[in-house]
Amino acid sequence: MQDCTASLHGLPAEDRALALGAMSAEDRANALEGMSPEDRSAMEEAEKLMHDREAMSPEQRAKELASMSPEARAAALHMMTPEEREATLEKMTAEARAVALSQMSPCDLASTLTCMDPEKKAAALKAMSAEARAAALHSLSPEDRAIALGAMSEEERAAALAAMPAEERAVVEEAEKKQHELDVLTPEERAKALGEMSAEDRARALHAMSSDDRESTLAAMSGEDRAAALAAMPAGDRIKTLVAMTPVEKAEALLAMSAEVWGP
Repeated sequence: MQDCTASLHGLPAEDRALALGAMSAEDRANALEGMSPEDRSAMEEAEKLMHDREAMSPEQRAKELASMSPEARAAALHMMTPEEREATLEKMTAEARAVALSQMSPCDLASTLTCMDPEKKAAALKAMSAEARAAALHSLSPEDRAIALGAMSEEERAAALAAMPAEERAVVEEAEKKQHELDVLTPEERAKALGEMSAEDRARALHAMSSDDRESTLAAMSGEDRAAALAAMPAGDRIKTLVAMTPVEKAEALLAMSAEVWGP
């Protein structure tokens, strides 16, 4: 446990709180016991702030963030889940949202943009400076870059592609090509094509689809394949997809999925 304690000491208080929150009760107690009083106090204060913000509405979180320094705002956003960050940013002005996104770490930025719908993703990127936009696009997966570029105007898309290194541009264009090949298929044809993919590739392909295409493709799958596809999706995609289903479809999908994914 000594190595763990030393590593925790090197983390910011916010990351210590996030790490301990993911531990078992026994491991957390051992980690706390090994901390210095100063580290423990700072970590517990960070936990309190995190729990206070979890109880807030997105509007309340956005209002609180607006009064913070850039460093404090970035730390507060870092402690939220990607879904909470997206909901909070949605309640900010476009200008404040662009500033907050540009101040995030590459990891936080990528996970937040990945949660956004294509139009919101493109709007967020367009509001950034050229330098911040290039860095943000670089942090995304090829599929998410293609999604964001697809929601831009031809002029904006051309400018964003021109700013990318040649290798990066080639990967994005290949992702766009693959997605276009799926877009022109019927839901039944897409379901069949996805059935031949690995779980990872299937999740990426579904993520890159519009909400309507994703819903119609899943509807064309067998119950077993649909449950497996939903289970493999990122949480944000899965929630949006379930919300769009009818009550009966929702219930059937949840019952077919593992309790590990959606809870007891």
